[in-house]
Amino acid sequence: MRRVRQNKELGINSNYDEVYEALKIRDYNDMNRKVDPLKISEGSIVIDTEHMSILENFDALYVHILRIIKDKK
Repeated sequence: MRRVRQNKELGINSNYDEVYEALKIRDYNDMNRKVDPLKISEGSIVIDTEHMSILENFDALYVHILRIIKDKK
C-alpha cells in the first residue's frame, strides 16, 4: 500500500492493517458527511487502481479515453 511505503520512506513505523483501517474510516467519513460529501460525479471515469501499477493505471485510462474519442467520431 502506498501509504505504508511513504511512511517507511519517512522513517515512520506503520502497520499495514492499521493504515488500511484508518483509510477505510476516512473514506467512509468523507462519503457520509452532511456537507459536500465525497461522491462520484455523473460522467466520471471510475477505475479501480488498488492492484495496478502506475503504468497499468495510465494504460487503463488511456484505453478508456481512446474508446470515448472513437465513439464520438
